[in-house]
Amino acid sequence: MYHADRNAWARVRRQVSQFLRDLAEAGAFPGAVDGKDWFVVTDERVNTEHDTLLGRISILVGFAASRPAEFHTYLITHSTAGSVVRP
Repeated sequence: MYHADRNAWARVRRQVSQFLRDLAEAGAFPGAVDGKDWFVVTDERVNTEHDTLLGRISILVGFAASRPAEFHTYLITHSTAGSVVRP
């Protein structure tokens, strides 16, 4: 069984952060203000002990939209059964 723990949270956060960093460097987030292009949260704020026991991991991702101080945010929940994305 897949085990989503703090180590998995950190790996996912690094991978998604690198992806978003590359997009930011390419100019993908025109509404960014003061270098706040995007954020990634994979800690206990979005992952419960129950999620961890079931092998699920949730990733909260936000990125700057086309207008300053406006972000698009998505909660992605991933498990061995697949992924679900909610705005």
